[in-house]
Amino acid sequence: MLMERRRQMPYHMHINLELLEAVHLTCAMLIEVPNMAANSDGANSKLISKNIHRLLEKSEKQTFTAPPETIRDHVMAATRALAKGKFQEAFEVLNSLDVWRLFKNRDSILDMVKARIIEVALRTYLFTYSSSCYKSLSLDELAKMFDISESQVYNIVNKMMINDELNARWDQPTQCIVFHEVKQNRLQSLACQLTDKVLILTESNESAMESRIGGGCLDMSSRKRDKIQDSAAA
Repeated sequence: MLMERRRQMPYHMHINLELLEAVHLTCAMLIEVPNMAANSDGANSKLISKNIHRLLEKSEKQTFTAPPETIRDHVMAATRALAKGKFQEAFEVLNSLDVWRLFKNRDSILDMVKARIIEVALRTYLFTYSSSCYKSLSLDELAKMFDISESQVYNIVNKMMINDELNARWDQPTQCIVFHEVKQNRLQSLACQLTDKVLILTESNESAMESRIGGGCLDMSSRKRDKIQDSAAA
């Protein structure tokens, strides 16, 4: 029986499930952490990875946080560290996983993961503290803080400004980022609250429809939800 299974699925065509889980959760962490920081006030919030949110809520409810043992524990510990801007601690936790040895180019992949973690930590830091704690930040200070070159910081911040993720401008003579504080009026805050309630109602209707019909109308409901989210963002 074992030889028959080996013939059906050769070793070089087999994907290790632990490695697959580690890659999936790491990618979800890198996408979701800055998204949570950008939508910390709850306005126009859009979940990208529900799995990460569910695991975070489960870990936050624990009264005692033990040292990480499983892959999920390692990724959750790295997520909590990355949300606080501790990119070195987050990388060390992920680097301690044994599944990375399954890659032939292990060192280059870990270097790429570290560079991505530093970029996510910088974006999360700017989302969290840009307008609430700072009026301006110097380029060289950010480069020293996250141990990257000034050109990398410049490219990341420019991309955030172009995508309307950061309300700021460059002061070229002083090489500083000047932040613009954007305050919502009462009508805008009420519209955001109404949008959140409509999204919650839509998701509950989708789950009820799925349990009753068996997922037949999910495509239509997902299109309606995307239209609601696009109108809210506009």
